Order: sequence, then structure tokens, then C-alpha cells
Amino acid sequence: MARIFTMTIVLAAVMAFFLVWAIFTAIANERAKEVGIMRALGAKESHIFRIFLIEVLVIGIAGSILGIAAGTGMSAIFAKTFSIVKQLSTELSLPERIAIAAISFAGGTAICLFGALGPIQRLKKMEPLMVIKTE
Repeated sequence: MARIFTMTIVLAAVMAFFLVWAIFTAIANERAKEVGIMRALGAKESHIFRIFLIEVLVIGIAGSILGIAAGTGMSAIFAKTFSIVKQLSTELSLPERIAIAAISFAGGTAICLFGALGPIQRLKKMEPLMVIKTE
């Protein structure tokens, strides 16, 4: 049973990574002109990187918190309704629950951060004149 849960978590994490990458690639493509204008006005690559990094962290933190809340609520509901789960030992102490929540928070935020790094790196390297001309 533990192996099934582990594989499910790993598969979900990989899929989430690619989903974040795809979403932030689309965001980067939509905001290319804005970045070009900011760069033309004197923004450095580090400024662009920081702006988008903060956005990614806010989204990752919010998503992690919502995921922890939803997961905790669903596990409480499933523990009462599914017969196979009723037979398992599901009593966790408060420190165990806090540890699981902390690991989930760190993992969710890290997946969001690492998934968005590629599109952010590409976005900060854009040449301002080329981006403004193409639109």
C-alpha cells in the first residue's frame, strides 16, 4: 500500500512540474512585450527575475496551503467513508500531521519554483527591441 501511495505522489509531482512549466511558459509568452518595455526602460535581468520569482513563490505558497487544507479535509472524509481505509491505522499524532504538512508545503512550493525557473530564465534574457518589434 505504501508503495502505491509513493508512486502516486511521485507521478503527481512530475505531472505538476510539467503543468507549472507549461503555464509559466504561456505567461512568459503573454508578458514578453511588458518585459521588453521594462528592459527598454532600464530594468536589469535581476529585476525581471525577482518580479517573476516573487509571483511564482506567492502562487506556490498559496497553492501549497490550499492543497494541504484540501488533502487534510479529503483524508478525514475518506477515512470515514471507505471500508479499506477504515481497516488501516490512520491515527496520526499532531507532530506527525505537522511534519506531513511541512513536507507537503515545501514540496509544493519547490515544484512550483523549479517548474517556473526555465520560462523565467528565458524571459529575463529577452532583448527589449526584438520583443517590442515583433508585436
